[in-house]
Amino acid sequence: MGLFNFGKKNKGKTEENKNSGCIKIDDQHFIHFFNKKLFKTKQGTDLYTMEICETNSINNISIYTSPIAFELPTKRSDLVENLIRLWNSQRNNTNLSEVSYTYIGNIKKANDGNLYYYNESPSKEVTNIMNSLEKNFQNERKQMLEHTKQQEKINKPWKIDDSIKNQIEMNQKIKQQRLQNPYFKYIEDYNGREGYDSINLTSGHILLIRQIKKYKDSSGRYLYTAYIRETNEDPYTEYADPIGYQVAFTTPGRLRDIVQNKDAKSQFYKKSIQKMLSTKFQQLDRNSNISGLIDIGGVNFDGEIIENTEKNGVSGVLISQIQKLGGRRLEEIEQSK
Repeated sequence: MGLFNFGKKNKGKTEENKNSGCIKIDDQHFIHFFNKKLFKTKQGTDLYTMEICETNSINNISIYTSPIAFELPTKRSDLVENLIRLWNSQRNNTNLSEVSYTYIGNIKKANDGNLYYYNESPSKEVTNIMNSLEKNFQNERKQMLEHTKQQEKINKPWKIDDSIKNQIEMNQKIKQQRLQNPYFKYIEDYNGREGYDSINLTSGHILLIRQIKKYKDSSGRYLYTAYIRETNEDPYTEYADPIGYQVAFTTPGRLRDIVQNKDAKSQFYKKSIQKMLSTKFQQLDRNSNISGLIDIGGVNFDGEIIENTEKNGVSGVLISQIQKLGGRRLEEIEQSK
């Protein structure tokens, strides 16, 4: 929240509402807005909707815009720019959707009589208004993008310019460097919890292994559940838990010890686990129509990649735990529908 200290309003002067404009954040950051609309709510606020795009130049405007919504006190259109600036300063570079409305908060008067910015969830009434606008917006966006693609085919022959070629070559070089030194390292996520970064031995990208939970049986074998996703961003800037596939896998010991210990046995296990995660992730990526907790197998005490079955030496305790967690996850998905 942020406190406002505004001067007195000029009485009798009405500011013209412009449907488009540009807000300069700094010399390298501009927010352009379009199609500004105003809706009166039953709770006595003005709901604004608009499309915005962010560029590095006042003259550089993208066709790819994002729809947003926010609320202001009635007849206070002069606060539009203030709200967008405050939201932008607090959002930590969060990406906006290009197809769904994002509610970016409201400005309202507190008990002390001052105006404050609140980055909070919209009311049910406002949510209903946003939902009613969204279908038309998505249809218009689809038609616009199809028209743009057709015009590009007509007006420009397909070619890859030198900058794109250079970028492709650079990406390939980076991938090769990673594959030549395929690290698997312990990290702490943005909340200080256990996590891992591992080079995918198949794609050369970085596997982000996060939101880890572990279970142990009497043999010393561990079961892990985690969210796994892939990125090409190095270094990866983490603002929240990355969303990905929720998987379960077993290891012949505590994963943190295996990854951080330098003895030959731990290094052998680490390479097998890395190979297992890389191979299984590529299979998940090709078969993306999945839900719930996915059992991707494990590595046994001989360093072999296995399926999690009692025949392969995985205890009934851990297998039962996988089934229990998988059922619970499916229940959560069903309840959220």
